[in-house]
Amino acid sequence: MEREYHPAAHEEVAEQPPQTPRKKKNKMKNKRRFSDEQIRLLESIFESETKLEPRKKLQLARDLGLQPRQVAIWFQNRRARWKSKQIEQDYRTLRANYDNLASRFESLKKEKQTLMLQLQSLSKLLAEPHDINKDRKGLDTGGGSESGDTKCEPEAEAQPSIQQAGVEDRGFLGLQIENDRDIEHAAQPGDEFMSMDGYRNDSPASPEKLCGFDSSACITCLSSSNRFALPSSPIKSLKFPLFWPWQRVKVGPLTVSPMGFGTWAWGNQLLWGYKQSMDSELEQVFNLAVENGINLFDTADSYGTGRLNGQSEKLLGKFIREFRGEKRIEDEIVIATKFAAYPWRLTPGQFVQACRASRDRMQIEQIGIGQLHWSTANYAPPQELALWGGLVAMYEQGLVKAVGVSNYGPKQLVKIYDYLKARGVPLCSAQVQFSLLSKGEVQMEIKNICDSLGIRLISYSPLGLGMLTGKYTPSRLPSGPRGLLFKQILPGLEPLLVSLREIAEKRSKTVPQVAINWCISKGTIPIPGVKSVKQAQENLGALGWRLSSNELLQLDCAAQQSPRRMIQNIFQTK
Repeated sequence: MEREYHPAAHEEVAEQPPQTPRKKKNKMKNKRRFSDEQIRLLESIFESETKLEPRKKLQLARDLGLQPRQVAIWFQNRRARWKSKQIEQDYRTLRANYDNLASRFESLKKEKQTLMLQLQSLSKLLAEPHDINKDRKGLDTGGGSESGDTKCEPEAEAQPSIQQAGVEDRGFLGLQIENDRDIEHAAQPGDEFMSMDGYRNDSPASPEKLCGFDSSACITCLSSSNRFALPSSPIKSLKFPLFWPWQRVKVGPLTVSPMGFGTWAWGNQLLWGYKQSMDSELEQVFNLAVENGINLFDTADSYGTGRLNGQSEKLLGKFIREFRGEKRIEDEIVIATKFAAYPWRLTPGQFVQACRASRDRMQIEQIGIGQLHWSTANYAPPQELALWGGLVAMYEQGLVKAVGVSNYGPKQLVKIYDYLKARGVPLCSAQVQFSLLSKGEVQMEIKNICDSLGIRLISYSPLGLGMLTGKYTPSRLPSGPRGLLFKQILPGLEPLLVSLREIAEKRSKTVPQVAINWCISKGTIPIPGVKSVKQAQENLGALGWRLSSNELLQLDCAAQQSPRRMIQNIFQTK
C-alpha cells in the first residue's frame, strides 16, 4: 500500500503562480489608450461635427488605427461632456439675466420710493395756504424798489408758471411726441448702455448752436416760491427731439456716437473701386462726420488691397492729425480696428506685434477698441487660443483701451467671453453682420447673448452692401462681385423696400436712413460705409430720431416675407 507523502515542517513548498484566465489576459491586451495625437485629431473633428455617420466612423477608425467601437464610445462620452458644459453655460446666462433683472427691479423700487416721497412733499406744498403778496413784498424789499409789490403783480399775471404750462401744454418740456407710450420709451433710451453725454459746446451740433438761442434766458425766476416763468414766443416755436444727434452710448469704458462710420472701402480696389484720387473727398467725409458728432470709426489692418494694404488705417491717422477744428480731437475719436487671423500669426506675441503695427500706421498713442477680425475655430482650433492670448496681452500692455471680436457665432462668443473674464479682461463689443436682410435666428441669438452679458453689438453692412439703399433693381445692378449677389436676392425684396419707402416718405427721410435707424432702434451701433460727402450727409440723417414700435413691427414683418436673406459671412463661427 502506498503511503501519502507529507512534506516535513522544514521543507519549503514552492508557491504556484496564480493562473490568469486566457480570456481576461487577451481582454487587457486589447484595451489600449488613445495617444495625444489621436485625441487632438478627434477633438478637431468634434469641433466641426459632434455626431458622425457610421460610414465616417469606420473611415476615421481606419485613419487613426482604432476600432470603430472605440471611436463611437469616444464621441458618445465627448458629446455628453459637451452637453453638460452647454447646460452650465445656459445656466450662467440665465443666472446673469436673473441677477440683472433683480438689480434693475431693486433700482426701480428705490426710484419709485423716491418719487413717492417727492410727490408727498409736493402734495403738502399744494395743500398749504400760500400768501403770494407776502412773498413779493419780501422779495421787493430786498430788491430796493420804492413802489413795493405793485410793480411785480402785472408781470406775474402775464407770465404763466411752469406748473401751469406743464398741465396745459407739453411743449414746455421740449418733447415732440406722438403718444404717451413714446414718453415712456424716451425715459429709458437704450437701457443701461445709453448715456446723454453732452457734445462739446463749440460743435455745430451743440444745443446752443443748433437751437440758435440762449437756453439760460428761457427760464426766469419770479419769486422765492420756486415758480418760474417761460417766455411764450420762443418756447412755442421750439420743439426738442426725443433723441439728440449728439447722444452717446457706452461701449465698455468708452463713450461713442450711436452710429459709427465704416472704412472698408478706403483702400479696397476690388470691391469698392478705390483710387488714391479719392483721398481728398474721404478727408471731407471724415471732417463732416466729426463736426456732426460722429466719433467712432471702424477699420482693419486688412482693409486695402495689394500694395495698399493697411491704407484705411493710414488715412484715418492722417485725417485725425490734419483735422482743423477749434479743438483737439485725438482724445475724442475712438478707432475700432480689427486684426486679421492670418495663418502666420500663431502666437500671442505675433498678434501683439500686429496691434503695434496698426498703431504705428495710424500714428496714435492708443487704439480705442482692438478686435479679433474672425475666429479660426472652424479650421484651426489650436490657433484660436493664441489669438485670444494676444487680445489679453495687448489690453494688459495698454496698447488698446478695450477689446472686441468680429464674426463670432453664439457658441464661440460665450467661450471667448468666459476666457477673457477669467483673465480680468472685459469683452466690450461683438461685431456681426446685422440688418433687415440678416436678422435670422443666429443673429438674434448673438444679440440676446450680447444684451445678457453686457457686450455692445456693432452691426456692419446695415444697408446689406447697398441692397437696402433703394437705388438698385433686378435690371439695374452694380458692377463687380456685388452684382452677382444682388441678382440672387433683389427680386424678392420688393415687400421690404415698399415698407421702407412708405416709412421714409411719412417721416421725410430716405430709405437708407430708415434702414440704418432700424439697427439703432434695435440697440446696436451700425457702421455704414461711406465713400462720398453725399453718402455721409445721408447717413447722418439717421440720427436724432427713432422708429416707433409699430414701424419696427412693420419692417420686421416685411423682412420675414423676403424669400432670400443676405449670405452669412463665411468667417462667422457657430
